[in-house]
Amino acid sequence: MNTKKCTKCFEEKTLDCFSKSSKSPGGLNYWCKDCYRKYNQSDHVKESRKRYYKSEIGKKKRLDATARNREKYPNKWATRQAVHHAIDMGYIKRPNECSICGISGVLIHAHHPDYSKRLDVVWCCEHCHKKLHLEMK
Repeated sequence: MNTKKCTKCFEEKTLDCFSKSSKSPGGLNYWCKDCYRKYNQSDHVKESRKRYYKSEIGKKKRLDATARNREKYPNKWATRQAVHHAIDMGYIKRPNECSICGISGVLIHAHHPDYSKRLDVVWCCEHCHKKLHLEMK
């Protein structure tokens, strides 16, 4: 199996440890996934993102992205809105624990296995929600 050296941690790793990148000559990022994850979770990056999203440019970009997403996926948007409305009106209640792993004390997401069934959701934590979407791909 081919390997590549991460320019951040200088470790030799297999190619599946690097994300794809159309900007780099080899088609893979220079840093490994672990280094990117650590960097993106650093306080410096988090604070920088907060400042950007509070700026006028950041607010406009976020609104534009939301509008594009709403136009591109109208069914998903309407389904999410229906769930939010049902929660606000008290028709359905967001549970306090994940229906998959049982964890409590975290934000519980509404996962839609089928967007045509608007209020048919699986209540799960962020971790389980990401796993469900990876399994769907």
